[in-house]
Amino acid sequence: MLLVGRVPADPLGAQAEVTPVDGWSLAKNSKPSRLPTVQYVPADGRNATVLLTLFPAGRMGVSDAATLQEFHRKMCARYLPTPDAPVRSQALKLTAGQGVYASFEDPSLVGKPASKGDYKVATVAGLYLGQDVLIYATILCDEVGESAFSQALAILQSVKVNPRANEGVPLKSATAAPVSGDEFQVRPPAGFVATGLKPSSSPGYFSYAREDGVMLSGWLDQAVKFKGMRSFWAAEKAALETRLGIKIEKEAFKILNGWNVVSYEVRVEDLTQQNIRACRVQGGTWVDVHLSKTGAHASQSALESVLGEIKIVTVK
Repeated sequence: MLLVGRVPADPLGAQAEVTPVDGWSLAKNSKPSRLPTVQYVPADGRNATVLLTLFPAGRMGVSDAATLQEFHRKMCARYLPTPDAPVRSQALKLTAGQGVYASFEDPSLVGKPASKGDYKVATVAGLYLGQDVLIYATILCDEVGESAFSQALAILQSVKVNPRANEGVPLKSATAAPVSGDEFQVRPPAGFVATGLKPSSSPGYFSYAREDGVMLSGWLDQAVKFKGMRSFWAAEKAALETRLGIKIEKEAFKILNGWNVVSYEVRVEDLTQQNIRACRVQGGTWVDVHLSKTGAHASQSALESVLGEIKIVTVK
């Protein structure tokens, strides 16, 4: 039985923390890294290790399941036989956040006896926890089916946002820090907190999250750039399916309270992400909103309720 939480959590930078399972400890000779990194090894000397590194999600362009998949593929590139080879990824279930991993066997070690320090299997994982927390992890071991691999996965699943990261730092609520366009401001509903994600230098970008996992992001731009919802969505959908290999399912168009809306689903292995992309024009400002939530409790109706509570107010 794996026991997590019986030992103190280790900090991973100021934003995240990791709780090792019983029988694993921090490696004493971990190499220094310019990014916050922790490495664990089994205390009984089994040939395995797990390395976790904290990345700034905003700088890496990660904000949802689709962009996490893109990041993960880039991290897997060194193990692929060709640049366009498929990545057989699997979803990693997290208490709060989204995770994906894929395992690669070293062809030069197939059929050879295990040797300390030579690992037959490398598993690459990406974990996105919101609040600009992105984890790149690597598990090295001899077999995917061995206990060391299962325990290493449990360590990854223990990662969470450090609850003390923002102590003494006032959170920027949506209403306290609205995002402004030329004429209007976007005010998300109560309970949404700014994530700090900034994949672009544009002052019109905004990104918020709620405790239940709903993500809200979008842009404010000039109205003349909006050529209609179907034209806009055609380009966005093509980018997702062609560039990222993301399959769009259950696509539907509708009008909700003045918003032009397209709802759709994205599947990542056994997890489903519900999405809404909504646009509207007021005066000289185009407002583009993306709402998403991943997991069994995600629903389009819940996202539509959030959309209905977003306020576009006039700048005075």
